[in-house]
Amino acid sequence: MNNTATDGWTFRVDNLVKHFGTVAANDGITLRVEPGEVYGLLGPNGAGKSTLVKQTIGLADRLPGLAAPRMAL
Repeated sequence: MNNTATDGWTFRVDNLVKHFGTVAANDGITLRVEPGEVYGLLGPNGAGKSTLVKQTIGLADRLPGLAAPRMAL
């Protein structure tokens, strides 16, 4: 995956996985947020929305997978 200053993303998530026992809260989520875009997470209770946010900010395990914000310089 290209991670240069010219590829345009502000935030990316690649193949994020989180299981609670045999239940998959997040199973292979990939997401790119481009500059100026706004995303919302919609879904029923227990769908993995909060888990995804926790994984992206480092409050929950995110292995395997990558969650990488690009900080403005």
